Amino acid sequence: MKKSSILSSFVIFCFCLIGGAGVYAFPQAEVVDGPRFDFGEVQANQKLHHEFILKNVGDTTLNIEKLKSG
Repeated sequence: MKKSSILSSFVIFCFCLIGGAGVYAFPQAEVVDGPRFDFGEVQANQKLHHEFILKNVGDTTLNIEKLKSG
């Protein structure tokens, strides 16, 4: 009886975890002009500049923590 009760409690706990997974909101970014930009041919040591416009299309605050160049 005790094993059955523990197993039932564990199964109910797992269903609660799975059922609550859809409750959380996730940020989602959309790059307005596309995620890539081609600078074409560039001379050595030439400084370049391009602005990417991001739009938060998610349900919560979007935090940008890390950027890297390709």
